[in-house]
Amino acid sequence: MKIKNTFTFLITVIYISLATLTNAEAQTITSLSADTLTRSGRLKITGSNFGTTPGIVRIGGVTAPVSSWSDTSITAYVGETTGTGNVNVHVSATTGNSNSFPLNVTLRPTANGRVLWRFPVDAQYISGRPGIGADGTVYSADVNGHLYALTPDGGLKWIFNRAPGPGRQSVDVGADGTIYFAGGNVLYAVNPDGTEKWRVADEISYGAFESGPNVGPDGNVYAATRDMFFGGLGFVVISPAGQILSNTPGFGEGRGTKFFAREIFFGSNRAYHTLDNLNQPNGVLSFHQIGGAFLFGRPAIREANPAVAPDGTVYAVTNSSPISNINLQAYDPNGNVLGVLFGANTNYLTSPDVGADGTIYIGRNLNFVNALNPNGSQKWQFTGSGILSDPTVNPQNTVLTIGGYDIGVPGYVHSIGANNGQLLWTVTLPEENGGFVRPSARPKFSRDGSTVYVGMSLASSTPSDEYSYLYAFQATDNKQSGNTATTLSGTISYAITMANQATKFVSGVNLLTTGTTQMSATSNNTGFYQFSGLTAGGNYTITPAKTGDRNGISPIDATLVLRHIAANGTGPNVLTPNQKLAADSSGDGNITPFDATLILRYIAAGAPNANTGQVGNWKFDPVPRPYQPLNGSMSDQNYTAILVGEVNGNWTP
Repeated sequence: MKIKNTFTFLITVIYISLATLTNAEAQTITSLSADTLTRSGRLKITGSNFGTTPGIVRIGGVTAPVSSWSDTSITAYVGETTGTGNVNVHVSATTGNSNSFPLNVTLRPTANGRVLWRFPVDAQYISGRPGIGADGTVYSADVNGHLYALTPDGGLKWIFNRAPGPGRQSVDVGADGTIYFAGGNVLYAVNPDGTEKWRVADEISYGAFESGPNVGPDGNVYAATRDMFFGGLGFVVISPAGQILSNTPGFGEGRGTKFFAREIFFGSNRAYHTLDNLNQPNGVLSFHQIGGAFLFGRPAIREANPAVAPDGTVYAVTNSSPISNINLQAYDPNGNVLGVLFGANTNYLTSPDVGADGTIYIGRNLNFVNALNPNGSQKWQFTGSGILSDPTVNPQNTVLTIGGYDIGVPGYVHSIGANNGQLLWTVTLPEENGGFVRPSARPKFSRDGSTVYVGMSLASSTPSDEYSYLYAFQATDNKQSGNTATTLSGTISYAITMANQATKFVSGVNLLTTGTTQMSATSNNTGFYQFSGLTAGGNYTITPAKTGDRNGISPIDATLVLRHIAANGTGPNVLTPNQKLAADSSGDGNITPFDATLILRYIAAGAPNANTGQVGNWKFDPVPRPYQPLNGSMSDQNYTAILVGEVNGNWTP
């Protein structure tokens, strides 16, 4: 009997011990960061025993996107399909299931004046600019390496969390919808559904990506790592399939500029960026051939991005002596100095931007914004207060957006008229979470120029719950005020592409309207143009024209013409309809050996002359394009551009 009682006692002790242990290790939610939250709102869940392997958070029974996970804290977002009203928050992981905790879910707020929406990111600031998909999806990365996909009206679609290090650079989107961004020493390609497509890492130097990624005119991805003395990737070109096509080691960000977002800029068959460069000391502004080959460097400061004008001029901020004489230097694509702007009494310049008409916009001495004509003369000057950041102009060259802040007060965002420098509107940002919301990233406009996105910082006094925002502002009045001014817009692309080549866009095309109103517009580096302020019901005819950018014409083009003639309309050597337009060098509507002769004459002369026919001229389809009448605003009024004599598609923007 005594043995039986002893055995029963031991079993009871073991059972109580196991129960106590199980209860101690059970997942427990102890608090939420909010009692009420909107859809796509950020929720910090505090508790214990969540484990270190991410599990699943359900809010109202809907799986919630998660940005961070630790044993005692989880950050999740309310799903867009979560029902409104009182719901339960529940955590499931390898350690088990948690208790439920109540949350009241509401709809996202509607636009508030100029603020269309703001999305909370799980980091103290955003450094780079977002990428915009063809469907309007906004892709933004914060400095903690989270990539967020947002609907055009600010709803969260998904979060990509694989980045191993800080995401300081901008996001870009390829023609096929692939999203490119970098975290630490890894560059990611992400599918539109949020799954990983591929990754490329600098596994030699382990240097972080300090410039790019940006999609070039050839469809490839351009970026640069901080490999400097270790022979890593450096400046790298990657195919859309994730293959490294070329790399040039020897780049670094320089002391004090690790947190600066740099981009790769393109024009005149060149790629430009600003990083310290072992390949050419004092050549911070690097000139690369499209495809990646390093050409040479020119003086610039590493703290500012360059800008490329429609005519191919490159603008970069340079140091000088004394330090009070900071310059804006203009280079041609071959690195020749075209001009030096500012200098005297200038101790600070922001990164420049260039409008579709060639106007240069730049911040100067902290609280000025200057607009300069292409010849360097001043167009206007705006005087603000506090510290103004990089001015950015929309693709239509109608408005600029500039962020700013001052010590001890909230930040703000200005909009300025591009034609006269007049202040159009200001949004003062809030104070919250023990700090001030301030602009921390360069603005990024939507393709139609009506919306501008600005990444923010929030220096919080609550370090255990740091967050910041991506803001979307209504940049122009067309949507907000109900302005019914009629617009026409479209894209100009090159008509002939080689095998496996991405669409090439044509900049610097001057489009003229005749009829009710005479206006002009110029295509930008993405081929986009827009006419604003047309009269609904008016009669218009639009005619595009272009000069310059003559490249890619070679003897192979003459050979293709002769092969086409010999093929007599059958076989693989027959030219496509667009190639026939390019091959008709005489302009008589026929393809003859004389057309090949004109191409060879052009090559020998190196430029058009009286003996080269139409070789080197630009043609457009359709042309002219009538609107009789123009019944309302129209988009996708696209054109294809053809360079006469360039038959094989070797032309580069």
